[in-house]
Parts: sequence; C-alpha cells; structure tokens
Amino acid sequence: MSCEENTDTDIVIEEGNDLPVGSWIQHRILTMVWDFGGRKHPRFRVTKPALAPTQEDVEKYVAKIINVATPDPMVPPTPWDIEVGNLATSGARPNHPRILVLQLDSQFEWQFTAGSKGVSPKVQKTGEDSGLHFVDSLGMAHPATSAGAPDGCRVVYWSIHSRPEGDVGRGFDFHIDLIDPESRKHMPTIFDPNVPDSGGSSIP
Repeated sequence: MSCEENTDTDIVIEEGNDLPVGSWIQHRILTMVWDFGGRKHPRFRVTKPALAPTQEDVEKYVAKIINVATPDPMVPPTPWDIEVGNLATSGARPNHPRILVLQLDSQFEWQFTAGSKGVSPKVQKTGEDSGLHFVDSLGMAHPATSAGAPDGCRVVYWSIHSRPEGDVGRGFDFHIDLIDPESRKHMPTIFDPNVPDSGGSSIP
C-alpha cells in the first residue's frame, strides 16, 4: 500500500442493507512493517487474527475484540500483497455474503480519521458493499453517517453482498490518522492499497 495526503472523494459505501445476525464474519487486521528489505519506511499489510471465522452477532464480536492485543504479522513476500481469502473451508461458499471486520493493529498509535468516511471504495459499485459501521473506543458500533468516524475509532465493519466473477477495479482507501506518541499531533493520511479487488473467487 502507498501512503498519501488525505484528499477525500465523494465515493462512499452504500447506507443500510446490513446482512442479518448469523452471517459469516471475516476479521482482518491492518498493520505496518517499518523495515522491509532494509528500506526504513512503512509498508502496510493485512493480516489474519488468531480467531476463527464466526457467525456471532457482529456487535457482540466487535465489543469483544476492541481491547484484544493483535498478533505480530506474518510478513508476506511482497509489499503489494493484500489478500483477504474466502471462507470455503469454514462452511461458506467462496462468493458467499459476509461481514468484513477491519481492525487497526493495536501496536501502533493510529485511528480512523475523526469525521472522515473511514473506508471509501475507489469505484462506486451498486449493491455490492453496504452498511458501514464505526466502532468507538468503548466497543459500541454506530452506523456511518455524515458525521463520519468518531474520535478513537480503530475498528470498522461493513456488509459484502457479492463480487461478480471477472469484475476488477474495486479496492478501498483507508482514511487514517497517524498519531505522534509525544505531541499527540494527528497526521491525516489515506492508505491506498494499489491492488484490484477482483470478484469470483473470494470476498472481498
């Protein structure tokens, strides 16, 4: 992923249309690796937590994980890998609807930018993603509104309904503040994974 100055766009995840309780939850953690092959600048990764896929009520699930230490990442072979695999081995079809929970690694001082969209699609795709929720620092989930992410938000989730086979060019931007641990100054950024979110074999 690349990191760039935060320049917001008009593209958003559609409101409402949440998947029902009992839908599969897929949990991923966004983390950073500061030393990759001797290069001293951040590389961003998506890693899997130790928790198994679940069909738990998502509001109870995010409240449970909010203060859990996230695991050290397995560093992939290239800085551009950002795989979120399917759940075919866990009882769900590869292109089965599910809820994606995205958590920021607790080892770092960062949060979704307060007042921002938190997560925004690169391309508007009708009927594929909906119901973005922000989870506050107390573990309470809130549907996304024009007010944006609450201060201290490190977890978001949304419903993924489909990924048509052969359709490419999707992908998301993550609107995140890096926080200086001494001054507490926030640096708004967009983490921009330059990897297409292709359909047909996995979600997302």
